[in-house]
Amino acid sequence: MHKVILILFLYCQTFASVTVNVFSAEIQTFNTQQKNSLYNKFLSKLEKASTAKFVVKYLPPLRAKEEFKNSNGCFFPLSLGDNEARNSRFLLSRPLGEILLYGVRAKSFKAEVKESESFSYLSIYSKGVNFSKNARSYEIEKADQLFGMLDRKRVDYIYVSIPDVYFYFALGKEDFDKKYYVDKSIPVKVVKDYFACKPVKNNRMVISKINRVL
Repeated sequence: MHKVILILFLYCQTFASVTVNVFSAEIQTFNTQQKNSLYNKFLSKLEKASTAKFVVKYLPPLRAKEEFKNSNGCFFPLSLGDNEARNSRFLLSRPLGEILLYGVRAKSFKAEVKESESFSYLSIYSKGVNFSKNARSYEIEKADQLFGMLDRKRVDYIYVSIPDVYFYFALGKEDFDKKYYVDKSIPVKVVKDYFACKPVKNNRMVISKINRVL
């Protein structure tokens, strides 16, 4: 009996010492290395649930994905549509939350007769949303750049998460409503966030433990 307990103790100690590299896509306001950022707090909870040691590297979204691609580590948050999640080659946690992306225009926008419209969206959603192929689209890394493109009329509309986007404005929805509006004729896109890992042994254990608490 004592031998069994000792083996279990040593096993737990060994797994607790496992270190996992986590590449995290920086998102203004929501996911930064500041301890009070929303996603950072959630990532700390996932680390505790996994019983592994996370070495988190906060990087711009495209660079974070590139670093992840060349590693045996994990990525957070990975935003995917349902089809993309089903066909993913990565180990995925259960969904961490659902995000609704709405088409937003500037109130100064004037419709013109065009063969197609142009729009921009955050690069963190590039693999999770089936965007129209009939429109020119641009991946942008930061939310303020999205609104900058809209203000300069470089695109006809942008895709943003609502109500999350209100946090980018000093007075929230009140400031947003002064210059922008949601165009209900633009199809709403739905994505879900996941904690994703490369399919290696230690990562399977991490995902399994995380899923037990989700």
